[in-house]
Amino acid sequence: MSEGKAVTGFIGAGGIARAHAFALESMSFYYNDAPEIIKESVCSASRKSRDSFAGRFGFISSCDPGEFFRNDKIDTVFILGPKIHEIVDDDFL
Repeated sequence: MSEGKAVTGFIGAGGIARAHAFALESMSFYYNDAPEIIKESVCSASRKSRDSFAGRFGFISSCDPGEFFRNDKIDTVFILGPKIHEIVDDDFL
């Protein structure tokens, strides 16, 4: 994590991910020293789902798993779904 910043990536774009996106948005209301949250990328098995999620929650990009794991800007990853093996190849785990 950069000084005072967290560059985040979400794996998953469903209900669990929505709850975490809302929580990240509200952190500054509860914690005076909360880091700045940069919402870099969201990855999901469904292109439609990840594109919609990225637009709704202000992520810079949405992408497939290969591109997600090549993104060297991300320093904090949230794994937010029960079907991780549908999204991420075993080679990445």
